[in-house]
Amino acid sequence: MSKVDSSISQLRRKINVVDSSIMLAIHQQSARGSQARQELATAMRAVSELTTKVADIKRKAAQSEGMVQEICRDIRKLDNAKKHLTSTITTLRRLAMLVSATDQLETLAEKRSYVDAANLLGAVNELAMHFDNMTSVPRIAELRAKLNGIKAVLRAHALGDFDAMSRLSSSNAEDDAQDVVETAEDAALLARMRGACAVVDALGAQVRAEVVDRLCERELSAYTMA
Repeated sequence: MSKVDSSISQLRRKINVVDSSIMLAIHQQSARGSQARQELATAMRAVSELTTKVADIKRKAAQSEGMVQEICRDIRKLDNAKKHLTSTITTLRRLAMLVSATDQLETLAEKRSYVDAANLLGAVNELAMHFDNMTSVPRIAELRAKLNGIKAVLRAHALGDFDAMSRLSSSNAEDDAQDVVETAEDAALLARMRGACAVVDALGAQVRAEVVDRLCERELSAYTMA
C-alpha cells in the first residue's frame, strides 16, 4: 500500500510539473501574442503615417506642378508681349526712317539731284516694303501716296531731261558747223544725264522701258519723216 501511495505521489508531482509547464507555455504564448498584436498595431500606425505622408507629398507635388504651369503661362505671356513690343518698336523706327527719307527724297526730286535721289530711292523702296500689308492704315496710305507722287515727279523730270537731251543731240547732228558752242544750260543738262539714268533704273523696269521707247521713237521719227 505504501508503494501505491508513493507512486501516486510521484504521478501527482509529475502532473503538477506538466501543469506548470503548460501554464508557463500558455503565459509565454499569451505574452508573445500580445507583443505580436502590439507590433502589428505599431506597423499599421507606421503604414497609416506613411500613407498620409505620401498623400501629402502628392498634394504638394500637384500644387507645385500647378504653380510651375502658371509660371510657365506667365512667362509665355511676357515673352509674347516682349515680341509684340519689340515688333512694334521696330515698326515705329522703320516708319520714322521712311518718313524722314521720303521728305529728303522730295527735296532731292525738286532739285533734280538725281544721283542722291537714286541712292535714297533704293533705301526708301526697301523700307516701304515693310508696310505693304498696312495699306489700310491712314498714315501709311498717306505716306505711300506721297512717295508715289515723288516718284512721278522724278519720272517726269527724268523723261523731260531725256527728251531735252535727245533734242540737243539732234540739233548738234543737224548743225553743219564743227565748232558748236555749248551753252551753260546744255552743260548742266549733260551733267545731269548720268544721274537721270540712275534714277530711271531705280524707278524700275516700266520707266526704263518708257525711256527707251521714247528715245527710239524720237530717233526713228527722222527717218519716218524723210
